[in-house]
Amino acid sequence: MGAIFRYFDRRTDRAYAAQLNSFLGGLTLMTDDEIAELVVFATHVRHGLEAAGTTVLDPFTLMVKKPGAETQLTALAINLQKQGNTTAYAATAVWVHSLRAANRQTLRPPVAQMWRELRRGFPLVAQARDNIRARVGTEVEISDATALPLGLAA
Repeated sequence: MGAIFRYFDRRTDRAYAAQLNSFLGGLTLMTDDEIAELVVFATHVRHGLEAAGTTVLDPFTLMVKKPGAETQLTALAINLQKQGNTTAYAATAVWVHSLRAANRQTLRPPVAQMWRELRRGFPLVAQARDNIRARVGTEVEISDATALPLGLAA
């Protein structure tokens, strides 16, 4: 039984790594302004998750307290992607990848790289919020937009 589990576990690792590397590749192609908007939307998603009791900024504790959180968040991201809401999908994917890294050590280095890419947008977050407000009419709280998940951001 152990061999079967290891086979599927390695297969899952490879699938998650491929998804993360694809996401990371997209981030490297984005401008700092585009990254800043993603950070604003990811912060908005995070605030919604926190209001529902899912503290993604402490992913290791979250995975102990709510082991199904990553699965639920992944399902949300997939639904957003199916609906064609790429912005909400990308903002949610930031947290999906962060939670997956809390469970899978092999994902921690690329997730740290993801956060290094996201930090490029930190200096432009206020401007991005203003652009989003003017374009979409959505008000987003950004006071803690530069917060990093514990243990994952190098």
